[in-house]
Amino acid sequence: GDIDFMQDILSTIEKQNIPAPAPIEQRWTARSHAPMSPAHSNDPNQVFSWVGVIMYLPPGQDDEGLQKITDQFEAYTKALGPVYKQYGAVPHWAKIEAKKDPVELQEQRDQLKARYPVAQFNTIRQQLDPHNIFGNDLIDSVLR
Repeated sequence: GDIDFMQDILSTIEKQNIPAPAPIEQRWTARSHAPMSPAHSNDPNQVFSWVGVIMYLPPGQDDEGLQKITDQFEAYTKALGPVYKQYGAVPHWAKIEAKKDPVELQEQRDQLKARYPVAQFNTIRQQLDPHNIFGNDLIDSVLR
């Protein structure tokens, strides 16, 4: 599965002529016991493949240059979306950004709810942090 995933990623990049000027890294880890982990599993033998698709932000860029790179990266990852969906790939929490489009944001929320125990997380979060001191815009936005 993970080698096929990588081959499909590379095939998409080549077919769509996507400039991919940074390495695509792949690594493997054991499962996690944490229910909110992308690597959560009850199977002690399960191994998870992590694939990092990145694009560097070179220093010295002005706002326009940074925006161009950001737009290119968004197009890059959007083009890879069907491959992610085919294999059930999900982003690591550190790589999630709230979608700007309201329809896409709702789809993102629905995907997270399908994957993680979001309702249970929010119940516990409300009990332990009733004033949302440890909240942030991302978590408050995507975990509704």
